Amino acid sequence: MIIGNYNVTSKRIFNVRKEAVRKSRKNKAITKRIRKQALARIKSSISQWKNARVSAESAIMPNNTEIIRVFKDIEIDAHLWALMQTLRLKVMANKFSIYTVDDKIDEESTKLFQKRWFREIMVAVVDADFYGFSLVQLKTIVNGSFTGAELVPREYVIQQKKGVKMNLGDPMTLVSYESGGFENWLIPIGKNNHLGLLDKAAPLVIKKKEVISAWSEAAELFGMPIRIGKTDIQNPENRENMEDMMENMGEAAWGVFNTDDEIELVTTSKSDISNMYDNFIARINSELSKLILLQTGTTEEKTHVGSAKVHENLLKDVVESYIISVEDVTNEVVIPICQRHGILKLGAYIKANNEQKVSLKELFDMVKGLLKDYNVPADWIADTFDIPVEKKELETPAEPNGKKPIEAIEKEPQQNKKKKPADVLNDKNASLVSSMTAVKNLYKDILETCSH
Repeated sequence: MIIGNYNVTSKRIFNVRKEAVRKSRKNKAITKRIRKQALARIKSSISQWKNARVSAESAIMPNNTEIIRVFKDIEIDAHLWALMQTLRLKVMANKFSIYTVDDKIDEESTKLFQKRWFREIMVAVVDADFYGFSLVQLKTIVNGSFTGAELVPREYVIQQKKGVKMNLGDPMTLVSYESGGFENWLIPIGKNNHLGLLDKAAPLVIKKKEVISAWSEAAELFGMPIRIGKTDIQNPENRENMEDMMENMGEAAWGVFNTDDEIELVTTSKSDISNMYDNFIARINSELSKLILLQTGTTEEKTHVGSAKVHENLLKDVVESYIISVEDVTNEVVIPICQRHGILKLGAYIKANNEQKVSLKELFDMVKGLLKDYNVPADWIADTFDIPVEKKELETPAEPNGKKPIEAIEKEPQQNKKKKPADVLNDKNASLVSSMTAVKNLYKDILETCSH
């Protein structure tokens, strides 16, 4: 039957699998079968990356050890690591809830997933897109929950054959992670023939490291003046004295030459060669940002205001895609394992609590607009924006024409009833008109008296 958007195993098959798990309650850790060896780190080159890709993509005997060796070398790049960590943190910041078959939140089951073991799975889901594949080993169950989860070392995993190597150098002897009871404790994440985003980032980071190394050498050669000492190098005593003196003068480069030798330091004609290195590194960083986050606006300082919103929306879409991946892996693999172990009930599924699509600033602007025509509860504003809110005293309502009621005017203190300049002017004009009318009437009376 269908629960939400996910298929749920039938009850009969579920009971058969659950019974099989009960017969072997002991945790089966495939990591205990591995003879662990230290993976020697190398200084990667383009040729090594190409050879590693050929080994991993072999149709007969694929081996991922060398490509993982390259990945471990390039992942220490600061910009690349920051991009990867950005996605991890944004995905882990989301809250997930377990729902019952009736589409209601199961609070108790949700608490079981708000622990470190599930956060490790969330990180493994994100990293599967970088490294191509993640195989997570669940640890023992205590008090109805897994005590932890750990990543099976990637250099031992050959997802192309759905197996794990027992020895680092033996890609032929594999243990299947889909049978033998391991399927109840292992979570495979990713595609079997996908080498991941780090495969695409490898040539960029390798060239970036080479440029940084060249820049360091240029700074060492041309950043400090070279000291040249001339003496009779045919005389061992003079030469030894000059070498001791030059060596003890400081850290700058130095050389001892014969008095007839000439030294010429050839540099580039450009006034500032550091810009050439700096621009190259900046371009590599922007390409990595486009590869991982599909944009550069959220990682660079020089971002135009008009395009910043577009870049931010792209980042939200990328994070949303990883959240969907976490939901898919959990519903399709993790929850069925939990059900077979009796941790969750049949029909349970997980869903991210990410209905809120707008930012806090956008929501605040919306609330300000609503306050003009609607009442928004003060408690909700205080909880949502973490701002202490108090109700202000209501003013005396005005009449429809905008004037205060007579009762309100009568209650106002006399000192508040000062006339406005316009009112004073009107009063003066009224007095002047009244005086002129009186004079006119008086003049009229005089004329009438004289006529008689």
